Parts: sequence; structure tokens; C-alpha cells
Amino acid sequence: DTAPGSWGEQSAPLGEFDGVDLRGSRAPAPTDGDAPGLSAAMRYAVAGRVDRAFQTVFRLGNERTLVGLLRRLESVAAWAQLPEPEARYLARLLVRLLCKDPFNRQAAEACAWLEVLVARLPGGAMLFEEEDLPALQAALFSLSGAPGATGKAAVSMYGFLFQEPGHFL
Repeated sequence: DTAPGSWGEQSAPLGEFDGVDLRGSRAPAPTDGDAPGLSAAMRYAVAGRVDRAFQTVFRLGNERTLVGLLRRLESVAAWAQLPEPEARYLARLLVRLLCKDPFNRQAAEACAWLEVLVARLPGGAMLFEEEDLPALQAALFSLSGAPGATGKAAVSMYGFLFQEPGHFL
């Protein structure tokens, strides 16, 4: 994979500032020991540098770092601030995180972020790598029967990506 930073093989493949809302702390922030680079990424996020926050996660972090940052940012505003290379890489990591275990909490966070990309951002679906689509389709199909927001997001994305006439494929 070509990435804006490096995402190590051992790492799982994955207030208000300048229009990006930090969500309240729904959970205590993991320590950098559990989530390397999270505190540095959060400093960038608070300073309004979402691009640098994600670059830090890609370079220094692991799965916990990524999920920790995702849980603290508002997805619509964050996606809008990412340059295409970082957005494309983040989309790929989120697809992998979702496909790894579609029914865990990290996958639910990934699913929510991917739904925003697909449903709310013009051209967002074009950031997916074609080679990732079969696994994404299978994961979304599996999740489509799940209760709550994750199931609804999976149904929405599945319909848009794989069923609607004129869908992007």
C-alpha cells in the first residue's frame, strides 16, 4: 500500500475548532501506551489540523490510535478537511477495520465514518479501492441485519454502492 505515512504491519490495518467539533469524551482517552501517537494526534486536532492528526495516526499509531481519534472527531467536518491522499488512505483503513470483524465496536465506528463518506460527501465513494469492494460488500451484507445505527448505515451504504441504479460501480 502506498500511504501518506506508514501504517506498521503490527498495527491493525486499520470543543470546536475550525469547523470540526471534537465530540465530548465518550470514553477516557487511551494512554499513548495503548494508542501510540494519540495525544499528539489530538493536539493537532484541537489546533484545527485534522490532516496532521491523521498523518500522525498513520505514521505512529495502531488500531486503537485510529479508533481513539475517530471517536473524538465529528466525521462530516473531518472528512471535508482531509486532502485526497489522506482521505483515500483513511477510507482504505476503515474498510479493512470494518471487514476484519464487522460486529465489534471498532467496526461500528468505521461503519459510521464510511457511511458519512458515501452518503454525505460528493464523490466520497470514489475513494474506495476497487480491490477492497468485494470484502466491503460482504461485510455490509452481514451487518445489514444488525440492530441500531450500524445496521442502518450498512443498509444505506450497501444500497448506494451495490444496488442502486447508476451506483458508482
